[in-house]
Amino acid sequence: MLLSFCKTGALNEKELNEKLKEYVIIAATSRNNTLKADTNSLKVLLHTLNDPAASSKIKDSFIEVLGIDKNKDVRFDKTKTFDENIAKFKFTKQDLESFITKSKSEAPKIQSKHNVATSHVSRG
Repeated sequence: MLLSFCKTGALNEKELNEKLKEYVIIAATSRNNTLKADTNSLKVLLHTLNDPAASSKIKDSFIEVLGIDKNKDVRFDKTKTFDENIAKFKFTKQDLESFITKSKSEAPKIQSKHNVATSHVSRG
């Protein structure tokens, strides 16, 4: 379902990026309502993004959302085309950790919007 947002024309770029940002924050929310880069949801997201079948549009959208600088990141070889770079691009846990660190102030608003805090509370 998530990747259907990345279809051309489904959402404008700003809407798409906002949805993807919300998705990553929700996926990073642990059961005790803290943000972590090692949740199962984020592990699945990393696996999906690094799958050879992932489209360049999807990868490019997540590169933008995660704040990866295509001009400075060493994974982008200036001697190669955009398509070659995207095809070889591999997301890392550090990409997610950096995004989470930058997004901590926005997380509570997004979590409450999607009722994440109440749905993850332990019923012990």
